[in-house]
Formats: sequence, structure tokens, C-alpha cells
Amino acid sequence: MPSCVGDYTVFVDGVEYKPVTVTDSDKIVRVNIPGTLRKQEVVTVAIRVRNAPWGTDGGAVFPDPIKLRCGKGVISLGNWAAKGVLETYSGGAWYRKTIRMDAKELDVLKATQGRIRLDLGHVTASCEVRINGKLAAVLAASPWCCDITPLLAVGDNEISVLVLNTLANHYRTIPSEYRGDNRSGLFGPVRLLHEKREERN
Repeated sequence: MPSCVGDYTVFVDGVEYKPVTVTDSDKIVRVNIPGTLRKQEVVTVAIRVRNAPWGTDGGAVFPDPIKLRCGKGVISLGNWAAKGVLETYSGGAWYRKTIRMDAKELDVLKATQGRIRLDLGHVTASCEVRINGKLAAVLAASPWCCDITPLLAVGDNEISVLVLNTLANHYRTIPSEYRGDNRSGLFGPVRLLHEKREERN
């Protein structure tokens, strides 16, 4: 976070503590959250500022923009724009899940000419599906489904879905007449469907 003109305290999910700060040459104050408070899932972070000089109410206590550095974590399916600061985030987010296939399951698929189809339910606004790092499909409209059978292998298989939203979220941060739908994310329900291939004459 940027430098602050008052005394501040940080709350993580309601737990109050005075953070240890490190100031670098760019006059940026970094808040180091103790390891005991770090969590993989979504948390609520609040900053309380006290003893700020007169005339520096509200956002004026931070003379520089606040920047967030987000790492890996766990987020539930649904609208990421409804989760705090992600309301104004335009970009992408990866969703990952590992499934295990044994040799017998794959042999049955081949013998019955079946297929495994990934059904993402609902996505806003577009997505890219990868299986074990290989591109399976790029989807930009319903139905949000694709055949992943050719990319499955015996053992662990990583399903990765990159969801991209629109600029509607970013436009909330600047003066603009554009007011698009800012819903974003993988909404689900996500399902793996075992289907028999349609026979064609």
C-alpha cells in the first residue's frame, strides 16, 4: 500500500494488528501480514486511519494509488466482481482442478466410443480451457462445453480454465459513459459428463 499520512491499523477478517512495514526507495509502504493470518481463501482486509491532519479525510490519507499484489489462493465459483476490490478488476483469473483417470476408465471410453465432456455451466465473459497444459477449447458463448477426451491421460489430469471478463469493471474507476455489465467469473455448476458419441451414417 502507499504511504499514509496518519496512524493506521490493519484488520484481517476482523483481527486487528499493527503491521510491520518496510519502506523502499519509491516511498511505498508494504504491509507484511504475519504467516498465522495468511489464508488461501478470500479474506476481508480493512484499514483504519487515525490522527490524520485536518483536510485529509477519506481517500486523501493515501497520497499515492493503492496497489494489490495477489498470489495463488482459493475463490468460490460465482461473481468475482462481488468480492471486494475485484469489483474494478478487468483481466483474467485461472481456475484449476485435478482429476484422476485410471487405465480401465480410459479403456472403457475407447471401447464404447464414449467421451468426457466438460460442462462449465455459465461463464462471463469468455474462457480458455486447457487439459494438462494443452489447449482444449476457447469459448465465447453458451453452451460452455467442450470435449476433453483426447487430452486425458492415465493418472492425474489438471483441468485449467482461464476466465476473462470485459472492460466494464475497469471503467468504474475512471470518468466514462460506458456502463456495461460487470459480472465476472466462472459461475458453474461445473460437471464432467460421460457421453456416448453420436453415430453418423
